[in-house]
Amino acid sequence: MISTCEGVALPVGRWEQIPSTVCESLLEALLRTPYFSQPPPKSCGFEEFGEAFVRSAREQAPEASVEDLVATMTELTGRTVGEAIARFLQGDTPWELIISGGGAHNSQLLARIERWSGLTPRLSSELGIDIDAKEAIAFAFLACETLAGRPGNLPSATGARGCRVLGKVTPRG
Repeated sequence: MISTCEGVALPVGRWEQIPSTVCESLLEALLRTPYFSQPPPKSCGFEEFGEAFVRSAREQAPEASVEDLVATMTELTGRTVGEAIARFLQGDTPWELIISGGGAHNSQLLARIERWSGLTPRLSSELGIDIDAKEAIAFAFLACETLAGRPGNLPSATGARGCRVLGKVTPRG
């Protein structure tokens, strides 16, 4: 995301070794983004947190280096995820936090999620599920739901008008 806006390639899996500092004033401004105060379930994508979001962050903190911007975004992500977990998963039930996807490769992100949630993240690979296979597994699950004729969406998260069987199955021939 940031390398797209800045034209700088950060070393994948090793960026946290680059000296950087969280830009606290920018972080405080970004924490006021309305999305973060919405209750779950919710979803987001590049529409909310893509190139335009990064460009806006750069305009708010033009003095920040790309590395400082990455550190700030990592803190933002870890803090908002961790705080949401702590806020919405309350009660006496013991929770286990299992992480997968690209963020699972970022030790700084995992440390920040742990700090703000109070839970020690486990990688899905510890349970035999490749951390990079999340999307493939999700689509396989949705395909199974479609074949079984069961809805595969969550209207409260997607804004759909109701539960729907997703996809289309076309027989051969």
